[in-house]
Amino acid sequence: MTAPCVQPLTNSSTATHSYHIIIADDDALMRRLLSRIVERTCLSFTASVAENGKQALEIYRTSGADLLITDATMPVMDGIDLVQAVREETTELPIIMLSGEPDIEREAYAAGVTVFLEKPTSMAQIERIITHVLPARSSVHAYPSLASPLG
Repeated sequence: MTAPCVQPLTNSSTATHSYHIIIADDDALMRRLLSRIVERTCLSFTASVAENGKQALEIYRTSGADLLITDATMPVMDGIDLVQAVREETTELPIIMLSGEPDIEREAYAAGVTVFLEKPTSMAQIERIITHVLPARSSVHAYPSLASPLG
């Protein structure tokens, strides 16, 4: 089992605050794609990557996060179990779940995801969602509710 790691992908601009984003997906290609999307979206960030929900939860518990992006289907601990575990600790963390299984959307929202995206989805849509759910630095936990439009 590969240990969770803080990916060397960081983007430090002149911003004084850095976002910490956890990306959990068992597909290495998808982790790289999501990391690139985060890089295009955030001025200053550190991305931690995990191959499964258990690793992502360990990262969250040791380092915290400003955003969790997770796949639904992963080995060891799936995305639904990950979301439920995180929600036992906080309701404030925005969580984006991606899945190729649209029939789990209701279960994902019941578990506590902020936004559910069906795969495949466009990079532009993921960027837009990230921009809307990341907490504003002036108000640490400000992000739109599920009821508010994202566009």
